[in-house]
Amino acid sequence: MLEKIKEKLHLKNTEKLKGIYNKINFVIEFLFSIILGYAILKIIYVSNYCGFISKPYLAVIIITAIVILANIIINLFIYRKKIEKLWLTFVIPIGIIFLIFILPNHVPDENAHIYRAYDMSKGNIMVKIDPETNKNSFIPKQMTEESLRSDSTYLTLLQNLEEKTDYNDEVKTFSGAQAYSPTLYIAPAIMFFISRLLDINIILGIYLARLANFIIFLLGGYFAIKKIPYGKLLLATYCFSPMCLQQAISVSADSIINTTAILFIAFTLYLAFKNTIITKAEKIIYVILGILLAVAKFVYIPILFISLIILRNKKQENKDKYKLIATTIIAGIILAVIWYVISMQYVDIRTYIIENGINTIGQIKHILSNPIEYLKTLKNTFHDQGEFYIYSFIGNYLCQFTVTVPNLTILAYIILLMLSPFFEEHKYSINKKEKIWLVFLTLATIILVMTALYLTWTTIGANVIEGVQGRYFFPCMIVLLICLCMKNNYVKLKYVTQLYPIILLLLNCSAIQFVIQRYI
Repeated sequence: MLEKIKEKLHLKNTEKLKGIYNKINFVIEFLFSIILGYAILKIIYVSNYCGFISKPYLAVIIITAIVILANIIINLFIYRKKIEKLWLTFVIPIGIIFLIFILPNHVPDENAHIYRAYDMSKGNIMVKIDPETNKNSFIPKQMTEESLRSDSTYLTLLQNLEEKTDYNDEVKTFSGAQAYSPTLYIAPAIMFFISRLLDINIILGIYLARLANFIIFLLGGYFAIKKIPYGKLLLATYCFSPMCLQQAISVSADSIINTTAILFIAFTLYLAFKNTIITKAEKIIYVILGILLAVAKFVYIPILFISLIILRNKKQENKDKYKLIATTIIAGIILAVIWYVISMQYVDIRTYIIENGINTIGQIKHILSNPIEYLKTLKNTFHDQGEFYIYSFIGNYLCQFTVTVPNLTILAYIILLMLSPFFEEHKYSINKKEKIWLVFLTLATIILVMTALYLTWTTIGANVIEGVQGRYFFPCMIVLLICLCMKNNYVKLKYVTQLYPIILLLLNCSAIQFVIQRYI
């Protein structure tokens, strides 16, 4: 009897300790990853610019690395079938390294989004317009492109971090992100507000803004992988590419757009295959996600129509399903149109647009009068730039296109991504008609993205569309890849869920070493 009581107490204590570990292990890993990243940055600085190795920082690196490695090993055993938790385990440390070692303002267009978020932190939900200069954002001088130059190094970064920011010494500047929805900058704006309130160095403030976006990405990615009924390994792999991580750790609007897109898509499939009635809370969350995605960028509205997949849910009454789908699509489109009309008041005065005489109205007229010619333009563009789109989608070119990741790394990632749908056993799958619908929506989104750049970044009548980058397709390509997931195509491979994140981590380590070399 006494033995049984002891055994029960032992099991109870074990479960209690496991519960505590489950709650804090990711937080500990997150904090230790920040310490590790900063210590590596300092030791790089000391060894390259001072000529010696700092033993204290070396000790910090060893201790934090051991703690993180131990956490990873433990999680590999206790979460071997929990893909979302394994993803979180591996993506936290490498994401923090990306965040620290890619310098502020060195993610494409990040400066414009930094200005927009900082302007919002001062209570300007809408960017104020100066009709004379069209320069509308007041920012600290230390935040300007002159301070965060393209030739910056870790030396200049640490020098900037040591300076005291004078928040009263402001300059007026133009923000290329003035027409973006304010919903994309709430988290960074809060961090800039706190930085200003506590008189924190503004460069550190940018890092805090990045950190806020990254935390949202971690939470969004975790719940997306957890909720999606199948394709978990595919989605985890999809959210582990160098380009995805670069955008996730930035102040760029892409961070929130990408997170919202994968959450909406995963939640759609979750509701479609749900074995119980969809709750009121789930309906509200779903509609909000759809609105946020539509308002974020008009070109991603076709993704809203994957909500029609919910019609396959057998537990929900048809009336409720139609109501949910209609509400999501209509509310998303209406609010997106309203924001688009509001944003039309902003004039883009970037040098490229002015020098090349970009004219949206003139381009629309050209397309309408020459539709066949425009189709040829689309064909020419994909023929000329298709390979670039694929490689830049994965992350062949990082930072401001100044870091080239080896093709071997990119090819290895592509192989892992394409094989991932076949290494997961599941009991769900969409039918042929639904797959055709998803393919159509993906193509529609891609064409909308291309057309948007043709209207806003390409000279009238040009036979190749300018300004398109592979990262613009991130919100929609997962829709296409989901079609590869089929119930009967499972290839049993032992330890695949543990091996995948390890390989993906190594591939990203390969990418980040070229980033570090760029800034030394």
